[in-house]
Amino acid sequence: MTKDSLESMVRDLARDGRAWVELAVVDVVEPDSDTGVMLLCTLVPGGDQVMARLAVPIGGQTGEGDWGRLEQGAEVLLLLPGGDRNRAVAIAGPTSGMAGPPSGWAGDGRQILDRDGMDVRATDGATTVPAVTASLLTDLKASISEMRTALLGLGVASLPQTDTLLAAIDTSYRAVLRAEETT
Repeated sequence: MTKDSLESMVRDLARDGRAWVELAVVDVVEPDSDTGVMLLCTLVPGGDQVMARLAVPIGGQTGEGDWGRLEQGAEVLLLLPGGDRNRAVAIAGPTSGMAGPPSGWAGDGRQILDRDGMDVRATDGATTVPAVTASLLTDLKASISEMRTALLGLGVASLPQTDTLLAAIDTSYRAVLRAEETT
């Protein structure tokens, strides 16, 4: 038996195919150039500290996901593939104590609630509220027209997509208009 085959056999015997789960509390949320954010977490009970990547409920592609604020003191579930603490992934949001669901939420619909007061709820048959105002479309059309004119003045040909967008602003986006807000 060669040294390489013996090392491979020992690694295979030591590999734990189970996924371990631990409760933890976030100590530090720090930016990371590779993963976006890393969490320093303390296991409860036990007190050991583990660095973990953050898993988001929806996502997978760059810039995609259901993102929210995660801070020091938040409770998380840590997934430890094969029991390896160097590969920990944190899932935020086990409900307990102060981190319970919003008042009146019965698990029957999607609700996003931010501690600063933003409250978004979705239910079956709900009507959507348009988020674009008529003045925004007018300003957008004027701005795109000015950029198109400036580029043409520099000898840069207008892109077909720009011309299509300018032609469509007046008609295509009317369905998403909302009334102007008054103060």
